[in-house]
Amino acid sequence: MSYTGEAIVFPEPGAVEIRTYAVPPCGPEEVLVRTRYSLVSTGTEVRVWGGHYGAAGKFPLIPGYSIIGEVIEVGDQVTGFAVGELVSGRNPLPVPGITPYWGAQASLHRYQTTGYDAVLKVPAGADPFDALIAEIGAISWRGVKHAGVTAGETALVVGQGLIGALSAKFLLLHGVKTVVTDVHPLRVQRARARGVAAAIDMRDPDAVTQVTAALEGGADILVEASGQPVPAQQALQFLRAHGMGVPSPLPRVVLQANYLDPVPVNLARLAPTQALAIFTPNDREPDDRQEVLQFVAQGQIRAREFVGEVRAFHEAQVAYQALRDAPDEHFSVAFTWEDAP
Repeated sequence: MSYTGEAIVFPEPGAVEIRTYAVPPCGPEEVLVRTRYSLVSTGTEVRVWGGHYGAAGKFPLIPGYSIIGEVIEVGDQVTGFAVGELVSGRNPLPVPGITPYWGAQASLHRYQTTGYDAVLKVPAGADPFDALIAEIGAISWRGVKHAGVTAGETALVVGQGLIGALSAKFLLLHGVKTVVTDVHPLRVQRARARGVAAAIDMRDPDAVTQVTAALEGGADILVEASGQPVPAQQALQFLRAHGMGVPSPLPRVVLQANYLDPVPVNLARLAPTQALAIFTPNDREPDDRQEVLQFVAQGQIRAREFVGEVRAFHEAQVAYQALRDAPDEHFSVAFTWEDAP
């Protein structure tokens, strides 16, 4: 059966269009999925829209890597998936003529059912909209998980965009005293509503004093999610001091952001500790994605906590402009695709 879909397309930096495309036939080991909701990865997609992160020369492109959809066709060699089931998808197979970057902001997708980019079933009983957080949440969860956090430790999360906010949520779920910082009042306010120990606006004249007092001796875990070189460097001063040979766990730095410019770091000068561990999670694995879906099914994490507004997909131009130009007023956006073919 042939299908036609619609996609949010960046034809060039700073421009948005809705384009129609023909969907290639469903392969024998693939499923065809109709999108219900997609989530904008705010920092990444806005920067891709500006031609960064390798996007220059790749226009026109379809952004995004997070959807919840319904299976409408199943390849003849597929097992374990059925028409009508809800799935969480990340990197769909490409459509002709438009570069996928990573291609999720569209109404119809072909997905692999095995391997690294395999589509995953939404657990029975999980709210489909709340499950929308699984793909982006898996990035944050991977960092927190591999840092080996322990209840009673103290963490500092720098940056409260989606990745930083989700990192703070997972730290809180594991009993970690969590302090967060940002330079946007809306993000600081949202963090306080989620129950962090302290949320500090780094534009305050005494912000460093506030962070130091809130951490009470320093951070055992530092999650850097600002995507800005200066905050990334400055945050190292807040690590808990740790001498060489001390048997307690090392202070851990989790680098969750991408940067437009290099981050020169003199660890010996900027960090108060003699020893530390650095983690760079870099994306997420299928097991990270599956584990976040289980958090959703158990009601421990919900997209509704993190989605600032919901818009129809044909309002994409307005939505991306608001995220780029008014970050003090707009946090994140999910699109609905109910009216798409």
